[in-house]
Order: sequence, then structure tokens, then C-alpha cells
Amino acid sequence: MGLKETVKTILQKGQESAYKRELHRKTCTYEEFLAGRKSRVFLGETSDFILCQVGMGEISKDCFGLVSEFFKENKDAIIVYGDEDVEANTDPWFKPDFSPDLLDNSFYFGSIVAIRKSAFAEIPVFLEKTVLDNCFLVNDFEEYEQWIHALLSRWFEDRNVKKVGHIPEILFHAKDMESRDVFFDKSDYLCNKESEAEEIFRKTKPLISVIIPSKDNSGLLEKCIEGIISSSIELIEKGALELIVVDNGSKAEEKEKIKLLLRNQKLSTNYIYEPQEFNFSKMCNMGAKEAKGRFLLFLNDDVELCNPETIFRMAVLAAKPYEGAVGLKLLYPDTSKIQHAGITCLPMGPVHKLQFLEDTKPYYGHVNFTVKNFSAVTAACLCVDRHKFDEVGGFPEDLKVAFNDVALSLSLMEKGYYNSCINKDFAFHHESLSRGADASKEKLKRLLDERDILISKYPKVFEADPFYSIHLNSQGLDTRIRPAYETAKNSCQIAKKLENIDLSESREDRCLLFSIEDDREKVLTGYGVVLGSDNACFERYICLQDESGRVLGIKLDGQMRPDLIENLPDQENVALSGYWVALPDGLTPGEYRIGMMARNKINNSKIHVWSNRYIYE
Repeated sequence: MGLKETVKTILQKGQESAYKRELHRKTCTYEEFLAGRKSRVFLGETSDFILCQVGMGEISKDCFGLVSEFFKENKDAIIVYGDEDVEANTDPWFKPDFSPDLLDNSFYFGSIVAIRKSAFAEIPVFLEKTVLDNCFLVNDFEEYEQWIHALLSRWFEDRNVKKVGHIPEILFHAKDMESRDVFFDKSDYLCNKESEAEEIFRKTKPLISVIIPSKDNSGLLEKCIEGIISSSIELIEKGALELIVVDNGSKAEEKEKIKLLLRNQKLSTNYIYEPQEFNFSKMCNMGAKEAKGRFLLFLNDDVELCNPETIFRMAVLAAKPYEGAVGLKLLYPDTSKIQHAGITCLPMGPVHKLQFLEDTKPYYGHVNFTVKNFSAVTAACLCVDRHKFDEVGGFPEDLKVAFNDVALSLSLMEKGYYNSCINKDFAFHHESLSRGADASKEKLKRLLDERDILISKYPKVFEADPFYSIHLNSQGLDTRIRPAYETAKNSCQIAKKLENIDLSESREDRCLLFSIEDDREKVLTGYGVVLGSDNACFERYICLQDESGRVLGIKLDGQMRPDLIENLPDQENVALSGYWVALPDGLTPGEYRIGMMARNKINNSKIHVWSNRYIYE
């Protein structure tokens, strides 16, 4: 080995060692996370609540104090549950706030539930007293689960969310994973309850109107209708389904194909043809106005229903008095990759959690295999009671292309309804896996403008989504659901000044994979990975190019992104390739294109790449 190669090897080893030290500094253990929680000790005074414990494990030292404090502060509450982990402080289960549809599919309240004493007529026979004051063990889980649902029955009548509380702290340490995982199963009682609701729905035979916005897509539309027919045989036989296609201006040949396609169907159809600028919200509202059904199912023409009775099940769920919009798990075509399993509202905007992940195993809380409440669902497949749809004014027509479904969902939530997604069924969504990667500057600006309109209308839910724990990862576009301490709890880098960047000796190269996940208010988040190289050898700069071609930049500290390790397994040392940086004030007014430069610290070679994103001063 020559001198140059020897020096290079030493430098690489030193860099890797520094990288490991930095990696250790950026991560946070669960013990460190727990140490930061405020401790509340129960002083032993007479309590006005009963603790019901299911299974083996230990009540946390803070449990009594937290519950007592909660009931004192929430006078209307009759029942409260909390988060839990497994013995030895591992595998925390951070739960959503009250989710009635999730409770109808699994006993997610879990191992410990506190109930105000005034809710008891007498101590039920399935509770066995323990040595702890006011604490009882459950010896018949089936009876206990039914009793809890009966206790909540009045909530289901008046939707008084204040009666049910969630304490986002660890209240119980389960003995092992097996004793906790039983709560993800659907009991016979819940299965029977669901069957009874379906039977009642069958007897009423309400009409369901399927509304499909479509233009110049007769081939896709035909496949979509085939899926509707095959999944709705019983509904069609009973005359309980109608089909409405809203066309904003197909070419003459396509128009005739669509008319012929609809004419040959064995169900009632309606073809609304009105050439106009594309406005998804307006097209859906036009279809809803013509619909005769009690339930409206909005369906993209590129969605292919796969399971029998999917439409029926969505309508049954939408019929619940407290239900808002009902969505469906969507997979990318001919894959098991998730496209949609509910929408979470994070500070950066609406996010499809679990997107691009394989639907071959259960993820956090088995969210992809159950029915769960979300703040929003996609209108690619969305069912809603038309009375509730009209109550919120339908889709907002100022959001022509994007986020109109999120706005509809959030409007329903503001009225006290609960949106949900059926993730035990699925459909294929023939949306490209790479859609949006080559969006024009104009399309991207419209998308970001519509996102800002949405967030300005509903700011509170983007500060704290009630169906997504404050202890779960919420920074960046990591689509997994995992505790925040595993994502290192990064903090924003505050840039003090911009420096001039010379790109004359830098090569523009797409091997620098540069992603901008958020750029609002001059705070940028995302990642930059040098493909095919050891990323520990590079330092990165955010670059801003003004209209004259001058380039200003900020050297990035590097943010921990464990998701990159998982999503880019063939790349080396990518964990610290993230960024989260606030730009300084003082930019000269104008338009700045955003890019990234990466400099190899070993040989000083540079590469850069430009995005189609801009900031404006």
C-alpha cells in the first residue's frame, strides 16, 4: 500500500470513529426518555376512582398520582386510560386519545383503566380486590370488556368526549409482550357487535351513491367500475347502489366510450359532463348534489376495489352517529406497499404514515391491520353520510387539487365527528410510486400554497394530532410510526449567517439524493445522501441561488435519521444525512432556488444538485 492509500485509510477510520461518536451523542435511550418525565407520587389519600388491572405486570409509581390529578382537573370524566410499556422499561406503547372505532376493534385501553367511583352502581363480580387501595384485578375479561362498552354507551349517544380521558404517560409495566399483545386481537364480543350492526344495516337497505370524478380515462374507469361491481353484488341486487361519473371535459371519443360503458351497467348510472377547469372539490360537490343516496362514496377512477363487501362495510361504519369520513387502506398496484392507511397531521403538514412500507407485518399498534380513528383520510376512497357532508358544506372549492379531502375530514372533526380508516380491507390505487418527483415549479408552488391554506384553517390539529401521541416521531417525513426517542429527538439548527459558496469546482451530479420535506417560514427539513459513497466522509451545505446566479450557503450540522438506514440499506453511513435548519434573516429581497452541495473531507471533491423548490424574501 502506497503512502497516499495509507493516509486515506487512516483518515477514513478516523472519520468512521468520529461518526460513531456523533451517532452516540445524537441518540436517546428509553431510560433517558423516562428520566425526563415528571414524577407524581400518590400520597395515599382516599381516592374517588377504581383501578382495573388486566393481566400480569406492575402499576407504575406515577399511576395513582397522575390519575388522581386527572380526575380533579376533568370533572366530567368517568374513565381514563394511559400508556404502558413492558417490564424493564422496554417497548413503550404510546396510545392515541379516545378512539371509539379502535375500541370497537380491539381493547386498546390496555392493561390498566381508571374509573370514577360514581360510575359504579356496585363492584362488578368480575373484579377481584388486590392488596393495593382501590385496585382490582379483572378475572373475566369478556365480561369486563362488555361492561366497559356499556359504561361508555351514553358517550356514544351524545359524543361527550370529556367523559373519556387519556393520560399520555406510562401507567403500567406489562410482564411481557405476549400479555400486552392480546389487546390487539378482536374479541368474540366485538365481532358479534360488528355483525349485529351489519345486520341492522342490511334491513334498512339505504342507497349508496358512488361518485367518480374522471376525464379521458375510460380504460381506468372501466377497471374501477369492475371492482365496484364485484365488491357490491348484494347491494346491486337490492337496488341499493347508484353510480355517478363527473367528467370535466373528456375528448369526444372518450366521452362516447364512457357513455357506452355506463349504459351497459346493471345498476342506476348518471353521467355529468361539464367542461371546466380541473377542480376536484367542485367535481365531487357536483356529484353529491345529483346523488340520491343517504351515503356518498367518493372514488378515484384509478382505484380498484379488491375485497367483497368493501363498500358495504364502509357504509356500515359511516352510519354510526358519531362517524365522519371513512377511508380505506390503499396499496400501490401489484405490490404490497402501503400508499394510504390514514392521514396524520404533523407540524410540517398532512402525512401518510406507513407510506411505501410493506403491508406484510403489523406496525405500531397493529395500525395497518385494524380500523382506527385518524384526523383525516384520503378522498381517493372516502365514504360519508350525506347529511354530515352537507353539514360542513362539502369539499372546500378553494382547494382545487390537493388537501381538500383533509379539509373535509378536519371540518367533520370540528363538528365532533370521528374520521376512521378501515385497514383490515384494502384496494389498489393505481397512483405512480414516483408521482410528484418531477413536478413543475408552478405545480409545486400551488401544492405548497394549498397546504398553507389548509394549515391556516386548522392550526390546532397540526400542533397536536389527537390520534397521534406526542411521544411518537413527528419531525421530518419518516413515514414509520415509532417512539420519538428512537429518532434522536433532533433539535433545529439555527443558522447565524450565510456564507458565499463557490461551485466553480463542484460537479452537478444526481448521485446526491436531495430531498426537501418542508420549507415553511424559512425552516428547511429533509435529507441529502451521496449514493454509492461513504456518507460519513461528506459535509453538506444548503445552497441558495439568487436570480443573478450568486450562491449563498449554510454548513449543516447533520440530523439523525434512522429511517434512512432502513430505507437505504445498500448505502453506507446514512444515519446523519438529515437536516433541520432555520435560515437567518437578512436575505436580499428576491427569489432563491434551493440546492445542496456535498464536500468530501478526504479529497476535497465537491458535488451539488438543485431542487425545483424556491424561497422568497
